[in-house]
Amino acid sequence: WDDEDLVVPYESLSEKGEWLMATGADRALIYRLTASCLRLDDLSLTSGIIVGLQTSADKIYHLERKGKNRYLCRPASAPAYEVEIEDAIMKPLVSGAEAKRYEEPQTSTYILFPYERTPAGPMRLLTEDDLEEQFPKALAYLRTWERDLRSRDNNGFDDDNWHRFGRNQNVDKQDGTKLIVAQLVPGMRVCADTEADKYLNNVRVNGILAAEGVDQFFLLGVLNGPIADFVFKRIGKPKQGGWFEANKQFIAPLPIPAVSIEQQTAVADIARLLQTGLT
Repeated sequence: WDDEDLVVPYESLSEKGEWLMATGADRALIYRLTASCLRLDDLSLTSGIIVGLQTSADKIYHLERKGKNRYLCRPASAPAYEVEIEDAIMKPLVSGAEAKRYEEPQTSTYILFPYERTPAGPMRLLTEDDLEEQFPKALAYLRTWERDLRSRDNNGFDDDNWHRFGRNQNVDKQDGTKLIVAQLVPGMRVCADTEADKYLNNVRVNGILAAEGVDQFFLLGVLNGPIADFVFKRIGKPKQGGWFEANKQFIAPLPIPAVSIEQQTAVADIARLLQTGLT
């Protein structure tokens, strides 16, 4: 209390925004970074920071892949059983455990994804007729759970689209390249979905979408660096055991240096090499 270097004047605390819970040199450095860098959520850097898919029936849609067109369903109150579903409608689903620093996510969990991207661009729900024609085995599986799916949210899904997800939020943002960070981490640990084929699990992970013209590997290198980690550990919500929540509100303010294209490329090349082995 007597150290003048650690004093935080009351007038420096925002009446509307978040408070920076840091003092002294830590506080001064974060203010300096804030003044000289862009935030991660600046539209010139990212087009969005997203959460994963929300089905409201994960035990039905989330299945373990056992082989070609073969999946294991694990009901909440019944023995697990194997079911045959077309691989083309199943998408690899990434949770926090698979989101590791500079590693392409690997998972045996797949999500039954009853949507398709239209030629015009938007994502649309496949109708029962569509499923009957393209994925009859997937439809047969869903029909075994039709009563449960219709009864979600006090029978709020008792209509022709009973097989849709609980929310359609971000269904159109899964099939593109993105950065992935687990929802709970001991520090900033970010990886890239370089194949654009990984789908995100509800709030277990967050996705970071690079803006058009921005190399996502530049962002990957910065976010996995010591400066971003330093700031994150001082603004993130601490949990037990030295872990922190990496939800949108805690990663959106992270500082990204405003540097030249040449400097961005240099960082991106190193990050790309670290994850893929390619320059």
